[in-house]
Amino acid sequence: KNCSNYNYDIYHLNICADMKKIIFIILTIIGVLILCFAVGEATLRLFWDGKPGLRFSSLTHFFFPEPDREIGFVLKPNTIIKFRQNRIKTNEFGFRIPREIKFEKKKGLFRIVMLGDSVVFGYNTADEHTISSRIEKYIKKYNIPGANRTEVLNFGVPGYNMTQYLAVLKKYALKYEPDLIIVGL
Repeated sequence: KNCSNYNYDIYHLNICADMKKIIFIILTIIGVLILCFAVGEATLRLFWDGKPGLRFSSLTHFFFPEPDREIGFVLKPNTIIKFRQNRIKTNEFGFRIPREIKFEKKKGLFRIVMLGDSVVFGYNTADEHTISSRIEKYIKKYNIPGANRTEVLNFGVPGYNMTQYLAVLKKYALKYEPDLIIVGL
C-alpha cells in the first residue's frame, strides 16, 4: 500500500514505520558489506604479491617465527623478502645482518652490536637504511679513525623486550666478539 497517503488509520501508519526500519536495516547491512569488501581489497593491494596461492609479500612472512627456548622466538632464518619496495634479509640465525659475518673478528676490526625491537630492526626500511647500516656508513663517510675496520651488526627483532635483548646478547651477539653494544629503547 502507498504510505504517502495520509488518509490511512493508525494501523497503516505503523506498518509504514516498520517498513522504513526494515529498509534502513537492509541498507545498513549492505553498506557494512561494501565497507568490508573495500578494506579487504585495499589490504590485498597493499600486501599481496600477485602470485597464485595468496602468498603475501609483507613482514607477516617473518612473523611465522621459529620457536627458541631461551628467547621465545626468532625471525625466520635465511629469508629474503620485498616489503613495500624494500629488501629485507635475515641471516642463518634470523637476524637482519645482510651479509655473511664470521664470529671471529679480524685483528684491528671494531665491531658494534645493536640490540632492540622494530626500531633497530628497521621496520619498513631497506637493509641499507636501517640504523645499523647508517651508523656504519656514517663512521666510514666521516673518516672516523678505524672507519674502514668497523662493522655494525643488527640484532633488532620486532616485538622483543629487554629480557629478550639480554637473551639474544648471551646466545648470539657475544659470539661475534663485540667491542661496543648499543641497546635501542
